[in-house]
Amino acid sequence: MECDKSLIAAVKERLSDLYFSFDETAAGEEDPYGNEAHYVQRKPDDDELWGAWSHFEDEIRTRARFFSRTGESFLDGIFGELSHFGAQTRALIRDAGPGTPTQFVFRARRAFGTGEIAGIVERPARELGAPPSRSAGSGRMNPRWISMFYGAFDADTCVAEIRAPVGSSVVIGNSR
Repeated sequence: MECDKSLIAAVKERLSDLYFSFDETAAGEEDPYGNEAHYVQRKPDDDELWGAWSHFEDEIRTRARFFSRTGESFLDGIFGELSHFGAQTRALIRDAGPGTPTQFVFRARRAFGTGEIAGIVERPARELGAPPSRSAGSGRMNPRWISMFYGAFDADTCVAEIRAPVGSSVVIGNSR
């Protein structure tokens, strides 16, 4: 890949100014951003990560899809520091449930006709939970036949995300 040589020189000089000190020069250390530095391109050694990913996939697919200590540990290793970052004024990860500002998770289902509405209302835990895998369609986070629960922190978002067609009804429940 080609790049403007004057741009490269400016970036190297800035990096050297920021991360290499006069004291290091006086001690005889090589400036990693100086003109004398030479680098050899090599591929990363990611065999260990691929092995861990394979084990994670197998664990989630075949043993403990939702409550896996192995899976949790693996994901913590990758995303553990994520909670220290923020998006604008909101955290990327937030606690939800009793005793937190986010008390409820909402779930919505499309219904066609009063019989379907009555069935959802009679059995909300069953009907508003994740669908059975035999009837799970593909979504943003799952392929077809893999059941996934989609919820939202407010009813309006829930309704918007299910994209109910004209003429259908929407039944909304929350985790209360």
